Amino acid sequence: MDWETIADIATTVGTFVALAGVITSVIINIRSERAAAMRAEAAARLADANSRRAVEALERIADRIPGGTNGLSVAAEPPVPRAAWAMRHQEGDLYVLENVGDATAHQTSIASAPGANLRFEPPAVTDVEPGGSVTFRAAQRLTTSDSTLTVSWQENGEARQWKYPLPPSSRPA
Repeated sequence: MDWETIADIATTVGTFVALAGVITSVIINIRSERAAAMRAEAAARLADANSRRAVEALERIADRIPGGTNGLSVAAEPPVPRAAWAMRHQEGDLYVLENVGDATAHQTSIASAPGANLRFEPPAVTDVEPGGSVTFRAAQRLTTSDSTLTVSWQENGEARQWKYPLPPSSRPA
């Protein structure tokens, strides 16, 4: 075997390796685009649900305002205590869910969207007092299609839910 044949073989092998790299890159890019599209669709569904809730809340507020007062007077009913939530990244894959409302959330649980391919370790079901919090672990994967978490709890004998996407990590740039 002469040097020319060896050079031809090396060139052929190099060409196949480069071609395999290009094909792999294309496949990864297609999968990434599909996952991004699924995440965008999930975010749009969440935004739509939040918009509907905001409209319903504004309609309830408007119903409490007596007619003919130009909005200067509100109904005399005291507000009903409610649980309200804030979710933040703490460190690594650790997140905190805090009750920022003024009512205890009984039997609080957190769940990820079905089929979202999110690495998620939910906390135990518990009661969360106002100002109280629970921690949990979660991490997105390249194939995560929906990072929305659903917080479920009991309040004043009524089942309630709150959906929110997993907050971004606060890693320094």
